[in-house]
Amino acid sequence: MFSKAIVLCEGITEEQALPVYFREQYGIEPVFCGINIIGIGGRNYKTFLSLIKNFNIPWFIFSDGESSTKRIVKKAVLNTFGLNAEKCDNIIILDNEENYEKHLLNSGYINEIVEAINMIEDNMNFVKNYANERDRTVAKREKTNLPKCSQCHQDIYKDVIRDYSGAEGWVNAVYDCCTGQQAKAKYATAVAERIASISDINRRIPPKVKVLMEALKSIVKQ
Repeated sequence: MFSKAIVLCEGITEEQALPVYFREQYGIEPVFCGINIIGIGGRNYKTFLSLIKNFNIPWFIFSDGESSTKRIVKKAVLNTFGLNAEKCDNIIILDNEENYEKHLLNSGYINEIVEAINMIEDNMNFVKNYANERDRTVAKREKTNLPKCSQCHQDIYKDVIRDYSGAEGWVNAVYDCCTGQQAKAKYATAVAERIASISDINRRIPPKVKVLMEALKSIVKQ
């Protein structure tokens, strides 16, 4: 209610990670600048934007890039403010159907993610063991285009098997490990802190997160 600005993001991962990058960028916690970062569970943008509008609070959105999520963001912004989200500098949407974890992997932070998870688990082979144990196991079942069963008249499904072989498989294994049940909340801060400690200062903040940090500069200077 008394914020100088609010950043709405997808969920608990971003809610934990973004303050780490903000501290790296500006050397201070966002709350000390009156900036609140709120994970809204991916589908509650309209509720929060309505409150923000009523209290006349400056706002920003850091959104996943999946098509369904983008539609939700665009609709909420249009219905609340009458704005085209694609033309708003205060709305940062990840590219190419990425979510936050995919953005990190696509930006070359796989080693930092593995190191952070291994550190949290106090096992330098934790992610490797995770991949070995789950490789070639069933990840999910998905509907096929086959005709329905002639006897029970139900759709036909097939098992989707995990494949963690090769370089692409290793990336998939790391992604599954850091996005599994309870994993996001468990690893998010450690992964962000590891990235923010990289010796190359230009890599300490992921590209799209850097765009958000730059957008917040005007608020920090107030």
